[in-house]
Amino acid sequence: MAKFTFPIEYIGPFWTHKEEMRQALEQAANVTAEQAYGEIKGYLGTVLKNPTGAYMAAIHKDVKGSFAQVGDGKVVYGPWLETGRTMGSGGQFRRTRFKGYTAFRRTRRKIGKMLREAAKEAAARAVAALGGSSGG
Repeated sequence: MAKFTFPIEYIGPFWTHKEEMRQALEQAANVTAEQAYGEIKGYLGTVLKNPTGAYMAAIHKDVKGSFAQVGDGKVVYGPWLETGRTMGSGGQFRRTRFKGYTAFRRTRRKIGKMLREAAKEAAARAVAALGGSSGG
């Protein structure tokens, strides 16, 4: 199954106001998952040669609190579409001529950069709600 996740650590003095920070993290996770979902669907919409719609329909996002995940629902051919590799004998991956679309890998790199910015913005809103200044 193709997927990626971003762990979030709770460290620092702001955690005395856990509810506000929890809300900020949930908002950052939701925004990030929504952006990743849109990026993957948009990219695959441009590169799939003969789409049946089955793979696009299997792509989903799950957001539970500050945990967000975008995946393809364990579609059996998902790894092949992502990497261009198939399972060979003995559980070894075997290369094919198809190089794969790398939609999840490409999106993870792009979203990773955007996540920092989304987290900063959400934290600044939380600090402002607590009556502080983000200094940023």
